[in-house]
Amino acid sequence: MISLEYAQTRRELLTLEGSLAGYERQYQMSSRDFHQRFHAGELGDSADYFEWSALYDMAQTLRRRLDALESEP
Repeated sequence: MISLEYAQTRRELLTLEGSLAGYERQYQMSSRDFHQRFHAGELGDSADYFEWSALYDMAQTLRRRLDALESEP
């Protein structure tokens, strides 16, 4: 059961990472740098930025889930 959840979570993360890569190319900035700058108020409030931020947060959540699943016995 855990391996199934791991595989599904990994697929979801790969999809999100593809979307994040598109924003990184478009704005010439890593998602991590963007996220820090966006939450520091250094960037505007375009719809793209809000979507990029949400995608980044979702990817971080999935990464934490994968870490937890990897530590399961």
